[in-house]
Amino acid sequence: MEFPDPITGVPANRGLGVVIAGSGRHAAYRGMGKTVSALAFGHQGVGGQVAWADPQSGISFCLLTNGLDANPLRSARFCSALNNRAGACGEP
Repeated sequence: MEFPDPITGVPANRGLGVVIAGSGRHAAYRGMGKTVSALAFGHQGVGGQVAWADPQSGISFCLLTNGLDANPLRSARFCSALNNRAGACGEP
């Protein structure tokens, strides 16, 4: 089901506690980057933690940090870059 994220306002595509990447113009803003399939699912945490799996490519990714970045924009850019690189590992 589509519910807007209370922070970003982007439709969240939630399902049983995880976010489903889905397709469309908001897919890249759901926390798994631009290089995963619409079937990818996962969830972000506070401070840059993120975990997701993409059944289409067979790739899973988890990022855990031991601190909270006080700069949310820098944290989001860092996570986005790592997600995109991890998702691209499944591309031919």
